[in-house]
Amino acid sequence: MAQYTITFDNGRRETISAVNVNYEPDESQYRFVDEHGRHVAFVPGLNVLSIVVTEWTDDEKAVTG
Repeated sequence: MAQYTITFDNGRRETISAVNVNYEPDESQYRFVDEHGRHVAFVPGLNVLSIVVTEWTDDEKAVTG
């Protein structure tokens, strides 16, 4: 599981926990998914300046337990 920090063009920051992030060009959005492939967040791509992985762990127990 990873912690992604998203910085928006208005200076706001948001942190999302997910296993992976994918960009969907047809919908201009980023999709964050969990370890089961379920979407945990949708972020409009037009306002995003950056997405940075700020923490990563291979040990699921450290995140969930």
